[in-house]
Amino acid sequence: MCPVVVEADRVIANSQRLSVNMTGTEATIHVDDYQFDVQDVGSAWYRKPHILQVERSDRSQALTFVQEVVTLQDAVWELVPPDRWMNSPAAIKLASSKLKQLTLASSLGFITPHTVVGNRWTLCKS
Repeated sequence: MCPVVVEADRVIANSQRLSVNMTGTEATIHVDDYQFDVQDVGSAWYRKPHILQVERSDRSQALTFVQEVVTLQDAVWELVPPDRWMNSPAAIKLASSKLKQLTLASSLGFITPHTVVGNRWTLCKS
């Protein structure tokens, strides 16, 4: 099987076709002219994309659209068997939580700085 690249920005722009056909427990992915069963994926690599840019006049509509695309993309990636990922999107999401990293580092004995996260500048400055 040849490499298949799915680019979320191209899917949103409608310059790449992506669909998933579910029949019972079988999932077939269609990317442009390629069709393959999820179980046939030999390996998968997730290149963390930049933040999706969606142009909509209504800002809340644009945000909702991006959230829906990310949710759909996550659902597709979850179909790929975990042992096929070279770098699992789920693991990348978990590792991207800075507060979780601080907690883990501290629990392992690393010295971590006092950290404040919030929307009250006076608390953050102190």
